[in-house]
Amino acid sequence: MTPGVIVALITTLFFLKWYCRDSLTSRNQKTTASKEVELWRRTANRLQPISDEEIIVKEKLMEYIRSLEDEVETLPEQGVIDISELEKKYVITDQILFIKSCAVIVGVVLLFFLHPFVHVLNLNLPWIALLGSVLLLTISGIDDLQGVIEKVEMLTLLFFAGLFVLMRCMEELEVMEFIATKTANFISVVPEVYLKLSLSLSLSLSLSLSLSLSKSNILFIYRVMVA
Repeated sequence: MTPGVIVALITTLFFLKWYCRDSLTSRNQKTTASKEVELWRRTANRLQPISDEEIIVKEKLMEYIRSLEDEVETLPEQGVIDISELEKKYVITDQILFIKSCAVIVGVVLLFFLHPFVHVLNLNLPWIALLGSVLLLTISGIDDLQGVIEKVEMLTLLFFAGLFVLMRCMEELEVMEFIATKTANFISVVPEVYLKLSLSLSLSLSLSLSLSLSKSNILFIYRVMVA
């Protein structure tokens, strides 16, 4: 399985790089600027000035919109994407911590792929992830661990925890087997070959979509419970 995943990943990356080669290196500057002008124009249209100060604000805003429109006319159709400002803003300040983080992530991902074949480890996926996080916190040299923990997105962790609990409950209750058996029995009574094939494909897609949406509502249910 692992070699197939690696080959599929590399092939997909090269295909996306080839398919999006134009959008990765250049963009239509007029389109981007026109969207900004449209956004400001909608904001101006929503303003209903009553006092003199509000009328002055709307006039200033309309002047700014007209200046943007003049700039749009002078822009070229295509322009090279400049990421120099992003590189200056999001620069890596701690090279050593970056190297340690990359090493731990690579090790955790490798263990994810190798744990079904290496039975000596006797570790499952949650333990591998926890050991990786503890190892990174230990070798990072960060003293203020509470500041790190405060940045953890607990809502995302609770979502995945609820998702795994739901999947385990469905497995123990044999819900998926029940749905699959009922679907197969329903399809088996269809006499025509072509109709049976189309019906099976339609039911498979519909059930997959419905079950996926039902499991994705865990986050919504959690927010309703908290509220």
